[in-house]
Amino acid sequence: MKKSHLMGVIALLISLNLLVFSCQNDKTTRSEVVEVPATTDSDKDKQGIVESDIAEDEATEEENLGAEEGTAMDEKAEDKESKVVAEAETKKKPAVANTPAAPPKPKKTKPKKPATPLAKFKFDKKEYNFGTVEVGTKVEHDFYFTNTGEVPMVITDANSTCGCTIPEIPKEPIAPGARGKVKVTFDSTGKIGMQDKHVTITANTYPKNTVIHMKGLALTENMMPTKKSATTASPSPYASPKLTEPTTTTPKKEEAKPEENSDSGTSLLPTSDKPAATSTDNKSESETKTDNKDQ
Repeated sequence: MKKSHLMGVIALLISLNLLVFSCQNDKTTRSEVVEVPATTDSDKDKQGIVESDIAEDEATEEENLGAEEGTAMDEKAEDKESKVVAEAETKKKPAVANTPAAPPKPKKTKPKKPATPLAKFKFDKKEYNFGTVEVGTKVEHDFYFTNTGEVPMVITDANSTCGCTIPEIPKEPIAPGARGKVKVTFDSTGKIGMQDKHVTITANTYPKNTVIHMKGLALTENMMPTKKSATTASPSPYASPKLTEPTTTTPKKEEAKPEENSDSGTSLLPTSDKPAATSTDNKSESETKTDNKDQ
C-alpha cells in the first residue's frame, strides 16, 4: 500500500509540474504577440508615395550610374586617341640623344665710341673682283684709301682668312687728309672655284676693324674658256669670183662716101678743109683699139 501510494503521489507531482510549465509557455507567447493596427486609406496613400519616391530614387541612381559609365567610356576613348596621337608623333620625330643643353650665348655688346679724336678710313673700293684666272696665278691689288679723321692713322695689323692671301700695310702713319694703300696678294695655287678672301685691318679708328674683300673665279687649264685665235681666212673654193668691169668697144664709123651727081659729076656732100687721113694713121688707130681690148 505504501509503494502504490508513493507512486501515485509522484505521478501527481509530475503532472502538476507539466501543467505549470505549459502555463508559463502560454504567457510568454502571448507577451511576444504584438497587435498590428489596422491600416487605413491614408496610410495606403502614404505608403504608395513612399514607394514611388523609392522608385524615382532608384531610377535617378540608375541614370546617374549610366551617365557615369558613359563619361568613363568617353574618357577611356579620349585617352586611347591621345595615346595613339602621341605614339604617331613620337614615331615621326627622330630619336634625340640625351645631350646636355647648350649654354646660353653671351650677348654681343658694341664698344662705345671713345671721346678722343680718331682716324677714319675712306676706301675708294672695299671689294676687288679679279675675274677668272687659271689655278696657280698670283693676283695683286692695291686698295687705296684716304684718312678722313682728325689724327694720323696708325695701322697696327692686317689678317686674312687664308694663308693664300697676304696683306701689306703701310708702316708709317697716314696724316689726316693723306692717302695710303693696302697691297693684297692672292695665290690661287690649289684653289678651284669661287674665291672670296677677307682681309681685316686694325687701326686707331672706330670701329677698330675694317674688312676688305678680294674675290674671283679660279679654274684649271682644262676648265678655262677657249680663246679664238686670230688667223687669216683662206679663200673658199665655193666663193663667188670677183666681177670685172666689162670693156666697151667703140664701133668704127664708116666714112661717108661723097655722092656724085650723075649729070654734073660734082659731089653733093659738103667738103671739109681737113686733109685726108693717110694709111699709117689708120693703122695706128687700129693698134690702139686692139690694145684697149687686151687691157
